[in-house]
Amino acid sequence: MISKNRKTVRIYFTIFIFSSLFFTVGCIQKTVFPAILLTVTGVTPYEVKPTLPVGSAAVTLQSVAVAIRADTQVPANLKGYSVTYQTKLGDAIPQVSVPFTPLELLLTLGGTTNITLNPYTQDVVTIFNNTNSQISPILATIHLDVKDVNGNTVTVVAHCLLHKPQ
Repeated sequence: MISKNRKTVRIYFTIFIFSSLFFTVGCIQKTVFPAILLTVTGVTPYEVKPTLPVGSAAVTLQSVAVAIRADTQVPANLKGYSVTYQTKLGDAIPQVSVPFTPLELLLTLGGTTNITLNPYTQDVVTIFNNTNSQISPILATIHLDVKDVNGNTVTVVAHCLLHKPQ
């Protein structure tokens, strides 16, 4: 027969072991401090086709609107974005990449937020003008960095096609 004190010690020891595992394995992070889940629902326009105004040498650079839906109720802020480019064959064009650009925007809880930015830069226009090869359209990959209130950083990716100005 086990004494009452020994039974109590075993119960406390078991509780201690399970709680230690709970905190060290990371289950508490997922239940108490969840990360935001985001989905890109659209990029408008997906195919950017700028035109060269008659009698002008300057191309009007067109913006795109990226729609992001928050699938959880975790408050979050957009911290910034960067853009990378690829030819239609998949070759990277690193010389025109847009480095991280700060952009503060509060995302709508459980809703959709439209983020307007310009992946079509003057450097892309210069690449189109200075190359003899047919690289149009260029695939622009937009990396949006979001930080939620729990300290989790999430990167969401959106794409659009950039055509040569005509």
